[in-house]
Amino acid sequence: MNATVTVTGIQNTPRGPENFSSDVSVSGRGGTVFGVRPVISSIGSRDAGTADPNKIHLDAGGVSMFPIDIKYTVDPPDYKSMPTGWVANLLMDGRLINYAAGDSRIKQGTATLPRSQVFEPRKHNYEAQLHSTLTYGKLESEKFRLPLRQKLLAGVSAAGASRYVDVVNKRVCDVRGSRLSRSPRTRSPRSPTSAWARAASCWATRWT
Repeated sequence: MNATVTVTGIQNTPRGPENFSSDVSVSGRGGTVFGVRPVISSIGSRDAGTADPNKIHLDAGGVSMFPIDIKYTVDPPDYKSMPTGWVANLLMDGRLINYAAGDSRIKQGTATLPRSQVFEPRKHNYEAQLHSTLTYGKLESEKFRLPLRQKLLAGVSAAGASRYVDVVNKRVCDVRGSRLSRSPRTRSPRSPTSAWARAASCWATRWT
């Protein structure tokens, strides 16, 4: 038994991708019809050195320390978007706050946001979404939550005293008679282990 169905979608043409609607016979031989699926495959930091490249590293003030790479793929591989290509939108609570153009119209590519993007991860939710720059329709990926990692402590040291600030929780702790390194991840050659023990005790009992 023959049957006819109506197919709608987007197809490549000599003029670029266009919307179409066509009646297709199930028993007949029609043209090639396919769906387009853009996907954000990963988000991370570029040129992060020894830091985890799969995280977006923020300083104590919430500013991104490295460029942010948003990698994407497009299926099927032979689909080609408009000349202006794909754009990765940066969303804060679903609202557009920045964007970056992708470097490829087909298969896979990367959109890069420059460093010094400001985030407030304790107040807002941040996601990225890939979309085409079509004027008559829209192709969008699923939203991808940003893997943010913020430096929690900012340290200031002086002879005979150190102050550590928990930026996220807005707390301050003074350590007298100790010399601590400026970064909580590294230890100065002049910073004895006992100084870190005193700091830990301070964090537990003397946060203000």
